[in-house]
Amino acid sequence: MSKLDKPAARQTPTLPLNVFGRASRLLWEELFLLGVASYIWMLLGVFIVLLPPLTVGLMYMANQVARGNAISFTLLFSGARRFLSRSYIWGAINAFAIVLVLADLSYYQQVQGDLGIAAVTLAILLALAWSLVQLLTLPLLIELGPKSLRAAFRQALMLTISQPAFVIGLVVAMALLALLCWFFPIMIGFAFAYLALVVNIAIVKLRDPELDREMSQKRPRARR
Repeated sequence: MSKLDKPAARQTPTLPLNVFGRASRLLWEELFLLGVASYIWMLLGVFIVLLPPLTVGLMYMANQVARGNAISFTLLFSGARRFLSRSYIWGAINAFAIVLVLADLSYYQQVQGDLGIAAVTLAILLALAWSLVQLLTLPLLIELGPKSLRAAFRQALMLTISQPAFVIGLVVAMALLALLCWFFPIMIGFAFAYLALVVNIAIVKLRDPELDREMSQKRPRARR
């Protein structure tokens, strides 16, 4: 049984919303390395076959930042290599989910009246819920290890249900960042790096509260 499962059996601690502020601070402190890594993710991610491992690699970098470890450019690729097979399984599942959502939207948009509107709304809400679960799955996969994708999915779903305040905050952050990226597409990489920090800080807070206390008491470093 994992550390996350044990508290969940009793009562999962509520995630405070200050994780968003701490993510902003850590992004500022590691702005150069995370910024360059996020642009590498954007540029190479154009080749769809590279997107799943690079996404996991960037999430791995964010996990190291959340744990207070030093990072380097190589972590993007070492993380991608370590989780290579599971990243492609995760990517294939999400590709299927995207195709399914697009097919549903295409079909139900042709349905007239209230039924069509309700079906499209439900499909969009389910897609948003799925996106939130996936955003929590990756940091859990990194914490649990390369062979724990199923457990990561399960625990991500549990967290999505048990942390309504955090989930609402995450939805608001995603909406604001999506609006920012709509006007400034160059910010897409930074936006994902920020979200990666948010979810990794949240997972570390739940799985390793002692480390989280140490990290929260550390003074901000001067920007390099």
